[in-house]
Amino acid sequence: MTVIRWQPFREIETLRRQFDELFEELSGSRRESEMALFPEVELQDTDDNLFLRAQIPGIEPKNLDVRVTQDSVYIAGEHRYASKAEDTGCFRS
Repeated sequence: MTVIRWQPFREIETLRRQFDELFEELSGSRRESEMALFPEVELQDTDDNLFLRAQIPGIEPKNLDVRVTQDSVYIAGEHRYASKAEDTGCFRS
């Protein structure tokens, strides 16, 4: 019989991650970084065509680079923020 050392903090971290994922699924929200990497897509297959709809908030369709090949679809875009000077002396670019 093999003895495995119990690591309570690892178990607590795993439980916390599982709860985070559960609440994200229930609320329908996803992390912004996850959304940037994996936008929500819907694929519909008809007799003659495949339709792909992607939810990419904050990016204008004209600013997207979409490439379609025989076996893949590539979608890229960049969200640009307007630079503003604030009273606190902070700049965002």
